Amino acid sequence: MQHLLLKVVRDHQTAAVLITHDIDEALLLSDRIILLGGAPARQVGDWVIELPKPRDEYVAELGAIRIDILKALKGASRRN
Repeated sequence: MQHLLLKVVRDHQTAAVLITHDIDEALLLSDRIILLGGAPARQVGDWVIELPKPRDEYVAELGAIRIDILKALKGASRRN
């Protein structure tokens, strides 16, 4: 499904909004990740990913962003 989404967006020169709980999926598919947390939900992080797609070969760069997202998520859960 991930590859299909990328193909549809590319072929139709459009955008898509993806809502997921999977950080790795967000890193592979997104140009921008907005992290929501808390109750009521609020924005706790925002990352722009400027790596070309497909991103499978950019593991090191994505790993650093993944760690930053996990830290933001952990911080948001502590505030509740």
